[in-house]
Amino acid sequence: MTKTASNQTDINKQIMKKLTTRAELHITRAESPEGLKLILSPPFNAVDKITDNVYLTGAGGMTRENIVGLRISCIINATYEVPNHDVKGLECIRVPIDDTPDDDISPYLEEVADKLNEVVSKNRRAIVYCVAGISRSSALVLAYLVKYQKLTLKEAFIHCRKCRELSQPNVGFFKSLVSLVDNSEDICSFLQYLCCPPIHVIPRLISTVAFCPPLTATYDFVYDNQRQKYLLTLNEDALTMNGNFLYRNRQVFLRRLHTFDAFFVETRRGNRVACLFRHAKYNTKLTIIYSHNNAVDLGYSAGIVWRLSRRVGANVIAYDYTGYGLSSGHPYEEHLYADIDSVMSSLMYLYDIQPEDVIL
Repeated sequence: MTKTASNQTDINKQIMKKLTTRAELHITRAESPEGLKLILSPPFNAVDKITDNVYLTGAGGMTRENIVGLRISCIINATYEVPNHDVKGLECIRVPIDDTPDDDISPYLEEVADKLNEVVSKNRRAIVYCVAGISRSSALVLAYLVKYQKLTLKEAFIHCRKCRELSQPNVGFFKSLVSLVDNSEDICSFLQYLCCPPIHVIPRLISTVAFCPPLTATYDFVYDNQRQKYLLTLNEDALTMNGNFLYRNRQVFLRRLHTFDAFFVETRRGNRVACLFRHAKYNTKLTIIYSHNNAVDLGYSAGIVWRLSRRVGANVIAYDYTGYGLSSGHPYEEHLYADIDSVMSSLMYLYDIQPEDVIL
C-alpha cells in the first residue's frame, strides 16, 4: 500500500512491533473461549453488501465458503490480532489498528479507500473486516464511500447503517473521518445527524452508543451438585481487580466467593439475568439493590458487593443488565426496566424481602 520500498520496510517494522506487543498482552490476559464464540457468531459474522463490489463483516464471517462464494479477490484485515488469510491468488492487506479512540486511523483511511477503488475499477470484489465488524472496518468503508462514491459523510454513514446495523466507528475514528471532508456544510449536517437523529432511530442509536458491555464475561456460575447451588468463579482479570485492589490477599477473597448466592432470573422480556446475593452478617431484611457501572459486569463488582454488605450491615443484591456478563439478550433501554423488576420480584419470592425494605 506504500509507494516506496523504504517506506514499506519502516511500516513493516512498526507493524511487527505492534503485533508482538499485542500478542503478548493477549497471552497474559487469556481471553475466554465463551467470548470468542460470541464474537464469531451472529450478528457479528454476517457478511453485508455495502456496494456491488465491497463487503463488510466481522472475523466470524471470514470463512472459505464466504470468500469463494462471493468471489473475493482482496481482503482488508483491519485488526492487529487476527492472522491474515494465506490463500494463493488472494490479496490480503493488514491495517494494524486498535479499536480505541486514541489509536490514529487517519493514515490508513485514504490508502484503504484508494485500494478499494482500485479493486472496484477492475471489477473485482473486496471484503473489509475487523473482529466484530463494528468500528474499524466501518470507518475504512466510510472513507471509501466519501472519497469515491461521492457521498457526504452523513449519507455514507446512513447507507452503511442500512447495510449493516452494527456499523459504528468510535469517536476517535469519527474525528479522523471528519478531517477527510472539505465541505463545512457536510460536516455540520453529519454532526447534527449524530446529535439530533430522526426520532425513529433514537432507540437504536441509544442501544449502540449508550451501552458498553464487556466483550467477555469475567465470571461464571458453576453448578455444585453437592451443595445444589451455583458457585461464583472469576477469571484472572476479575480476581486481580477484586483480590489485589480490595483485599490484597487472593486466597481470602477466593474463600469469600462461596458466600454469595448466585442465580438467574427470567425477565418479562424473555431474557435471563444473572444475579448475586450477599447476606448481611446479622439477620436483617434491609437490602440494597446494586446496579453496577457501565463497561463492567458482576465479576468486577463482586468485591464491591461484599464490602458494601459488610460496611452497611445490609443484604446486597447485584445483577448484570441484559447483554452483560452471563445475562442473555442484547442491551436495550426497555430491557433495563424489566431487569430490575425481575430482581425485585426475586427478592420477594426467594428471600421474603418486601419493597419497603429495599434501597436502590
